[in-house]
Amino acid sequence: MSIHYISQAWKTPVADAKAKLVLLKLADNANDEGVAWPHIETIAAETGLSRSSVFKALNELEESGIVERDRGRNEVIYRIQKSRLETSRSPDWRPLEVQTGDLPYIKEPSIEHIGETNSQKRFQKPSVADVLAYGSSLAPKFLKAQQFIDYYESKGWVVGKAPMKCWKSAIRTWQARDKQTTKPQTSDQFGI
Repeated sequence: MSIHYISQAWKTPVADAKAKLVLLKLADNANDEGVAWPHIETIAAETGLSRSSVFKALNELEESGIVERDRGRNEVIYRIQKSRLETSRSPDWRPLEVQTGDLPYIKEPSIEHIGETNSQKRFQKPSVADVLAYGSSLAPKFLKAQQFIDYYESKGWVVGKAPMKCWKSAIRTWQARDKQTTKPQTSDQFGI
């Protein structure tokens, strides 16, 4: 991620809002040379745009000279033109002047810190050994560590639609569901 390119992308005038959003996504993925190679699906998913909207926005950015595309065999490399970004303002451009006496000053928290406290930690995927160690401390012991890891790896460590916050509580939920579904077999079930 290049802060310089993100900053310049915000300042670059683009006619279409979708193209601006795609430019910001490319700048977010760009290295220090302004080169990025996100897949179209990734751009679409992270911007909330359809594939066709992403293609149209990329065409507009390329036609305006802001982005250059190098199509490879299996990937497309996007190069944000630094000179285009720096000279994108008209010579008579100046920032909007706001009188602070008329408006109340409100400091809003940044998106990265909303709902975050010092005690919260970022989710870490557990290893099979971690799951076994925690599972053996439970009564009854939880011994399906590999099945648990495989299941949540396939789901992308998501519970429903939300990212998993605590794998230990997920293990306890698995264990409780196992108790509900596992019933002792009686001789009546076999007709004896």
